[in-house]
Amino acid sequence: MTSQPLLSLRGLSAYFPIKSGLMQKTTGWIKAVDDITFDVKPGETLGLVGESGCGKTTLSRTILGLRAVQSGSIRFDGEDLTGMSLRDLVSKRRDMQLIFQDPNASLDPKRRVGATVRAGLDIHRIGTVRERDERVAEMFARVGLDPSLRNRFPHEFSGGQRQRIGIARALIMKPRFVICDEPVSALDVSVQSQVLNLLKDLQEELNLTYLFVAHNLAVVEHMVDRVAVMYLGRIVELADRDELFDRPQHPYTKALIDAIPAATPANRRHRALLKGDIPSPANLPPGCPFQARCPSVMSKCKEKMPPDFVTGGNHRVACWLAEDT
Repeated sequence: MTSQPLLSLRGLSAYFPIKSGLMQKTTGWIKAVDDITFDVKPGETLGLVGESGCGKTTLSRTILGLRAVQSGSIRFDGEDLTGMSLRDLVSKRRDMQLIFQDPNASLDPKRRVGATVRAGLDIHRIGTVRERDERVAEMFARVGLDPSLRNRFPHEFSGGQRQRIGIARALIMKPRFVICDEPVSALDVSVQSQVLNLLKDLQEELNLTYLFVAHNLAVVEHMVDRVAVMYLGRIVELADRDELFDRPQHPYTKALIDAIPAATPANRRHRALLKGDIPSPANLPPGCPFQARCPSVMSKCKEKMPPDFVTGGNHRVACWLAEDT
């Protein structure tokens, strides 16, 4: 891995307007993604974790240009995507692809799966018709499917096979960067490990860079090099994988790790249950957004938003408890 980031976010924000009244005037904003800053290096896997509704999927879609940017910048391979024309952005998307969470909902039930996988090649007019079909057959084999099955419909496949088709569709364009949006959460436990191992093998073979989005930290620990923890639209902690799991700094991160199921009762962690309610993203309190649930809340937490404190190496945490560290 080189030191130059492939993807670089600086102060990225994406808000949803709240409209009311007969004229549908904007009366407020839902801060789905708020002031996000991080880098992803070529060849690495950055895990993005957090509970449902924290903004993980919105951030993913904003990076790909599927959501409008409120403020901040997205740089990919040194180019600013937020200032690109639509034509240039469409061309750049060949290098940036998405693996969807639910393979049942992401595949057109009336379209043969081979045509679905080939769609990107057709849109960008890559190669001849024969070359496109050959690449589709090659990609089917690479993800562990018989190429002769590409003329079937989605309902003729199992959930794990449908997700392999989704992976083939994402990789058919030979991208450099892939966002895996909870790619195994909709699958049976028995096939989750197969799909995860496939993703790791493909990363090595094709030199891919992943943003791996998940809420299951046990899966994240198996897949990633670094972890970014997200809460109510903000990154509250970011560190190397082993550093974060061994020495979590933010109370929210500690609660997430404590919630990981143990294989045996002897290894069971003491679980400190979070109390309090999650505040509305449309009406966040002043100060730290985690204050209502934090077991170590201080008066300062209710007055000022904590900045990012570097607690050693690549470990940074947005929590006033880390100020002295």
